[in-house]
Amino acid sequence: MRVKWLRLLYNDFSAFSGDQEHLISYLVYIIELLKYYDNNSQAQRRLFLILTLGLEVENLVQGLKFVPTFQFEKDVSYEEFLNRVHAEEVILRAKGLWDVPHPWFNMFFSNIRF
Repeated sequence: MRVKWLRLLYNDFSAFSGDQEHLISYLVYIIELLKYYDNNSQAQRRLFLILTLGLEVENLVQGLKFVPTFQFEKDVSYEEFLNRVHAEEVILRAKGLWDVPHPWFNMFFSNIRF
């Protein structure tokens, strides 16, 4: 099994929160989009799968208001996706940067006023 992983960067919070709320109907409270697919198929079927997968991803992000030049895609194995933070940890540890405070966290923003 493999994963199509997209990271979408925004420079407008209203656009970000609007897109996040739009995606809730497709995914569970995340802005990273994943598309699972089986890569163990015959060569002819694999080409069809790649073309279909591209169209599915295109349809999923169509109409979202993220900055298009900041759409990053990776096509990795399922195991690599699950272990994605560890790969970055190894790089940061080698540079002595893993133990510094991390400037990010995961949070869902809704329309409700707090």
